[in-house]
Amino acid sequence: MTSVHNIEHFVVLMLENRSFDNLLGSLYPKSKNFNGVDGSESNKDRSGKVWPLTVTKGGDIAGLSVPNPDPGELWTDMNEQIFGFGPLGEAKPTKLPEAVAANMSGFVDSYTDPNGKPSRASYDPRQIMSRYDPDRDVPALAALARQFAVCDSWFASAPCQTWPNRLFLHTGTAGGYENNTPDALFFKMPTVFGTFDKAPSQPSWSIYHHDIPQTLTLQELVEKADKFHLFDTFVRQAKEGSLPNYSFIEPRYYSDIKFWPPSINLPNDMHPPHVVCFGDGLVASVYNALRSNEEAWKKTMLIIVFDEHGGCYDHAPPQSAVPPGPVKGDNPNPVFGFDRYGVRVPAVIASPYIQPGTILRPSDNYPEDGTTPFDHASVINTLRLRFDLGKPLTARVQAAPTLERVLNLADPVNLGPIEIKASECKVGLLYKIRSLFELWNDFQASLHDAARKLPKADDHGRAQVYIDRHETQSDTTQPDGATSDFGAIWRHAWDQILKAAGLKR
Repeated sequence: MTSVHNIEHFVVLMLENRSFDNLLGSLYPKSKNFNGVDGSESNKDRSGKVWPLTVTKGGDIAGLSVPNPDPGELWTDMNEQIFGFGPLGEAKPTKLPEAVAANMSGFVDSYTDPNGKPSRASYDPRQIMSRYDPDRDVPALAALARQFAVCDSWFASAPCQTWPNRLFLHTGTAGGYENNTPDALFFKMPTVFGTFDKAPSQPSWSIYHHDIPQTLTLQELVEKADKFHLFDTFVRQAKEGSLPNYSFIEPRYYSDIKFWPPSINLPNDMHPPHVVCFGDGLVASVYNALRSNEEAWKKTMLIIVFDEHGGCYDHAPPQSAVPPGPVKGDNPNPVFGFDRYGVRVPAVIASPYIQPGTILRPSDNYPEDGTTPFDHASVINTLRLRFDLGKPLTARVQAAPTLERVLNLADPVNLGPIEIKASECKVGLLYKIRSLFELWNDFQASLHDAARKLPKADDHGRAQVYIDRHETQSDTTQPDGATSDFGAIWRHAWDQILKAAGLKR
């Protein structure tokens, strides 16, 4: 093993809304050492019919955008998915008795529940009880998982939506908010980025994005425009070997149009029902850029993880968790104590200090010894250990296992392939055009609402992402609160904003 202090560059790519079983459950045969799937997994619907977990057909758009439509991912949806239909599922529990065990039996009912949302009555249970073939459908992610490390014991930080789990990655808490909550902006809890700025060693950091960065929901980051860069900048800096100590990458959340050279770019966040091959392409782009500079790569750790399961099936029950404790700006009326994890998510860690075929767990005898599993707070605690960031942001961060044990080689000798290839995305122009007019999912709609609250570049000299709705969007409200996307056309908005503020990316 080696020390985490041999790592100078940490790169985190957080993707969207997939469970471990959904993407990587069949990466290896199920065994004592790998908690994957073996074909016995299933859920019953309310009539008693059994729906087994099956492999998607892959290959085309329909096979690479499962589940479609998007499953429910609200706090109430997740309770039903984890605890099943019945008194607990109906009650949408806030505080669960200790004797209640998660049985992961409610995914089908949550997906097709006409009582919860009438439109779901026509949803096909086979969509939610499906998983991908990793090598066929997400070959770049699978290649990194095999060449370096996959973690089969990384859980979302809470059984909550995207925003709360992304907040856990940056702050060690959700601030008491269980769902995406643009009305609560801006979140005031201290961030890991702030601890970097205050640390004696002044480690460097940057955020790289494709469109609207969700990190701009954090008050500490609202006036840090010089720390935000488009993804092209990450690729360039990785090749140059000039990345900061901590790089956080946000995927493309929306479809957009590039006017020159003309193209339509589809989301690469893997959020259902977005096509997974584009997310796999982003994984390949990140790794290939890092690998292109061998000397810098030898001192780098790449962490690829998903925020939450997004309603996708997983068989591994989440356990209780250490509550974060109170922080500045907390929701005064939380619905529960944030004392349990969410559903298990895919996590892949790559570094030349990692032995090929590593399956990362928090201890040698996990889960029998009751060791705390990994969650998003593990990233903060790892950074805290490496850069001597001082007091943990929250009790959850303090309890989270670090990633140091994944570094199981004494020297950086496992360089990995010079280049990995993603799955081919066979998407026609008509599909791309249609994607510009699709209804937004809840995360996209919430993020758009957040962006509208950000100040314009010429307000008080602050340079922030700002969308001119008159040119790019329709304000027409659609069913289920979604908004029609007439392009999500961010076209050079970031460059224009930075130029107005006298900054460069």
